[in-house]
Amino acid sequence: MFKKLKAIFKKRYDVLLIPKNGRSTDRVLRTTLFRAVLLIVVLFVISNSILLSFLAFTPIMDYMPGFDIISREEMSQISEIKDKMLHISKEFERVKRNNQRLQLILEGKPIPTDERELDSNYVKERMKRDSLRLLSKPFSNNIFLAFKRIFNLYFDNSEKDSTRVVNSDRTLHLSFVSPVMGVITQNFYPKNSHFGIDFAVRTGTQVRAVASGVVIFSDYTINDGYKIILSHPSGYISVYQHLSVLLKKEREKVFQGDVIALSGNTGKLTSAPHLHFEIWKNNKPIDPKTICVDLYEK
Repeated sequence: MFKKLKAIFKKRYDVLLIPKNGRSTDRVLRTTLFRAVLLIVVLFVISNSILLSFLAFTPIMDYMPGFDIISREEMSQISEIKDKMLHISKEFERVKRNNQRLQLILEGKPIPTDERELDSNYVKERMKRDSLRLLSKPFSNNIFLAFKRIFNLYFDNSEKDSTRVVNSDRTLHLSFVSPVMGVITQNFYPKNSHFGIDFAVRTGTQVRAVASGVVIFSDYTINDGYKIILSHPSGYISVYQHLSVLLKKEREKVFQGDVIALSGNTGKLTSAPHLHFEIWKNNKPIDPKTICVDLYEK
């Protein structure tokens, strides 16, 4: 079969060219089938290359019906929209994590140092890995760790007792002061979901820590704008909302009277520059006027 095809391609053919008017002499073109096929392929490739180059580097496609070519300006706009969507997606994830952290704060639960701990799927995977790692250890070590935990839980109370004494000591000297000097425009009204008081102050007014503590939240939220939450001894937390500038970061220690932020008018739940201030104890809101020494009302 192969030999027959080889013979066909090698066999010579004569192509007779006859002019239409019949005046010129006839011409005979002699070639093989292989050369003829190769010439046709080369001509096809060259003609298509020229056509594609012409269509790509000239505006003729814009005038041909049925061909909608995206211009460079449209491509740049698409790329810009893509970047904006990616930025919005990241902001949404950040706001989602902030809401989860705020929920933990209001429930009195500890905030994980690793933000991945807020993802339930990650927590399950980590617990699974820890369990496999524990099972891979010798059985005697597992028993020793179990007895050690039981001993620390029921018999080693010295550290807990000292901590309890220190905390009780701090409770006796714990006092709160007002975060700003301003006119109170709205009082504590929990029935209307207003769990604090509002101070009418100009944007940029210094906001001070009402008591010593640790910053457990310092970020932007959709409804409350820029927001700071401080954790104080004995289960107290103080909340400062609608700020314009945050001056303290999470896990920073602050002392009573330290400037932690500047007041503002950020967030959806505000219509004018002011400071919204709250105090909570053991997950329950408290009227700041009943606890701040310079706001105290009987």
